[in-house]
Amino acid sequence: MGKLEPSETQLHIAVAEFLDWILLPPAMYTTFPAGWGQLGFKTSKQLKRSGLKPGMPDILVLYESRCIFIELKAGKNKLSPVQREMHSKLRDAGFHIYIAKSIEDVITVLVHERIPTRTRPTVRKWVQHGDLLMTEATRDRMEAGRGIDG
Repeated sequence: MGKLEPSETQLHIAVAEFLDWILLPPAMYTTFPAGWGQLGFKTSKQLKRSGLKPGMPDILVLYESRCIFIELKAGKNKLSPVQREMHSKLRDAGFHIYIAKSIEDVITVLVHERIPTRTRPTVRKWVQHGDLLMTEATRDRMEAGRGIDG
């Protein structure tokens, strides 16, 4: 029997609970779950008119005048073209954007970015692959032909 993977919503909730516990002030985070499920027409229209930009990453970690973006992807979910475009714009503006498929990936981001945490988590090494930052394991999966999410 195959390994059960959490849904993106379950991953998002787990990461939020984890960040609530592990981040030490003044570091903080907020979430940006605009892509979850189906929003009603009226709500979607109001959010768009209020300035919501499509493709924004799910998690924003704030520390020392920096904003680190984390896009959560569960299972075999991949970035949409709109997300890829937004991530490119954010990188062009000088921001770091990470793709995390697990709490372990989020831990690695926090350590890599030197975000203060309650404990000293272990880390995986991040590497540059084209214009993306990813763990060595993700790069190896891509190079083996299994894709970024695979």
